[in-house]
Amino acid sequence: MSDLTTKYETMQGGLIREVWEGREVPIPPKWVRDRNQLPKRYRFAVLAPETAGEYDPTVLEVARRYAVAWPQVKAKGLWAIFTGDSGRGKTHAAAAIANEAQRLHGGTEGVSVEWLPVTCRLQELFDHRHFHRGEEYGAMRRRLLGCDLLIVDDLLYAGQSAAVQEFLFGLYDDRYQKQKPIVTTMNADLTPEDWSAVDNVFNAAFRRRLQETAKGFTIVL
Repeated sequence: MSDLTTKYETMQGGLIREVWEGREVPIPPKWVRDRNQLPKRYRFAVLAPETAGEYDPTVLEVARRYAVAWPQVKAKGLWAIFTGDSGRGKTHAAAAIANEAQRLHGGTEGVSVEWLPVTCRLQELFDHRHFHRGEEYGAMRRRLLGCDLLIVDDLLYAGQSAAVQEFLFGLYDDRYQKQKPIVTTMNADLTPEDWSAVDNVFNAAFRRRLQETAKGFTIVL
């Protein structure tokens, strides 16, 4: 995928439009964009028909249903899970959910989104012995708990760090108790019957909660 190229040229429907990968994409007002913390690469990810040839159609269909049902998803605190091999469009679909929910249901307030990639950088952050007592930790946790939609990318990478596992377990539990939506991607070889890879990183109770709360919005590729 090439870098973003921008042209602020036309106004259609009251929205500035940006050229991205040869397509014009409407840009919400800045105050709405500021509430959407997607990485730049995915800031304009869409569930449009032209993406169907690039990604697994079942992933895009579940993502579309989740975004369309956003008012009910938000009210009930429903989750979505995309798991399988890399390159199937899981991360793209997760980001596109945020954009589509905003487009369909953002209204005047917008949909606040936080993006949490579970990477070695997150592990390094948590391995710092003073991080848990710092203001940065508290601010990050408040953002991740307070947003309308949390997207956790590559959850099972948490298996590399006990500190990250503990943090994510608590984060998922708190959002579960508050009935707040989470979209999760996992690079894992799972089957509908066998989620032992999740048990091995967290535990069976965590896995059951994932499955229960994402029932109807789970794709195992």
